Amino acid sequence: MAIVPALIDIMMSGVAETSDFFLQQLFHSVGKEKNYVRIEPGSLESIKEGLDAASPANIEKLVALGDKTVSENEHLLNQIAKFLVEEQKKSTSKMPWDFIKVAR
Repeated sequence: MAIVPALIDIMMSGVAETSDFFLQQLFHSVGKEKNYVRIEPGSLESIKEGLDAASPANIEKLVALGDKTVSENEHLLNQIAKFLVEEQKKSTSKMPWDFIKVAR
């Protein structure tokens, strides 16, 4: 049964890749492909990936990885936050997907 973890890994990465592809296409279709940003951690080597890997040590590693990823992308995250604040100021709509509407 060593194949089961590999199948789960394939399914989970497939979901992430499919979501990434879909969002790229969605943003491209409305001419806003530059607004799509995907931030991923550099390495998950020290992280146990099992769905039941919720040990305190693994949680600490995940938090540390999150902190590292944020610090490595701080400038980009600040740019995204500024952009979102400016868009919110300009917008009168409260609908979550209105930001991808094509400007006419």
